[in-house]
Amino acid sequence: MLTGIVPDMILKSAEIVLHKKQEWQPPVEYLDTNVSSKIVKIILGYH
Repeated sequence: MLTGIVPDMILKSAEIVLHKKQEWQPPVEYLDTNVSSKIVKIILGYH
């Protein structure tokens, strides 16, 4: 969840996430090793 930098919105968002039923499962790609590096390469246009 993206909240911005306003402290009250960060707190409200954290409360929402902590009290929401856990139905979401991360995609398999999110669990891949070095996923951050792969995303950067995609953004920069490298394959």
